[in-house]
Amino acid sequence: MTEKRVFLSADKVNFIIALCAILISLASFYATYLQASAAEKQVKAMTLPLMVFEHGNYDSQLKRKVISFVMENSGSGAAIVHNTKLVYNGVAYSSINEFLKACCNSEYESYRKNFDKPSADGYLVEDGGFISSPINGVVVPSQSERKFFQFFKHSISDELWNKVNNERWKLETEYCYCTLLDDCFISKGNAIAEPVAACSIDETN
Repeated sequence: MTEKRVFLSADKVNFIIALCAILISLASFYATYLQASAAEKQVKAMTLPLMVFEHGNYDSQLKRKVISFVMENSGSGAAIVHNTKLVYNGVAYSSINEFLKACCNSEYESYRKNFDKPSADGYLVEDGGFISSPINGVVVPSQSERKFFQFFKHSISDELWNKVNNERWKLETEYCYCTLLDDCFISKGNAIAEPVAACSIDETN
C-alpha cells in the first residue's frame, strides 16, 4: 500500500498564515503612513505663506501721489515675520530711516530741516510727511498686505520724494518668516521661499 506524502504539515500552514498576517500588517502600516504623510503635506500647503515686496507711487483711493512700500502675503497661510531687511545696492538695512540716509542723505537732511520748521497751521502727514510701520515681529494674514512706508508728495517733500521715487527701483527686501506650524523660510521678496531652521528675532524697526 502506497503511503501518501503530506506536502503541507500543520506547522507549515501555521507559518504561512503567520507570514501572511505579518505582510498584511506591514502593508496596512505603510498605507497608514502614506495617508498620514499626505495629510501632513496638505496641512502644510494650506498654511504656507509667501511673502513678496511691492512698491508704487500713486494711491488710487486717495487719488494722490504717494510712494508706498508694501509687504504682501500671497500665500495660503499667515506669515509671522521675524526679520525684514531692506536691501539697497546690495547692502542690508534694518529700518526705513537707514534706507533713506543710504539712498538720499542730502535730500533727507534738507527735508527734515524744512519739515521741522514751525508753521502757523502745522504740518499734516498729507503735507509731505511719511508714515512708517514696524517691519519686524509682525503677522501678515494670508492674501493680505501691510504698507510699511507711505510718503506723500508735496512742495515741502518734492526733492526727497522725487529721489526716493527713482531709487525705490533699486530696493529689495529679504524676509525671514515662519508659519503657524513653525516651519520657517527666507524670501527675497520675489515669491521664491527657501526653508531655514529658524529665524532670528530682530526688534529693530
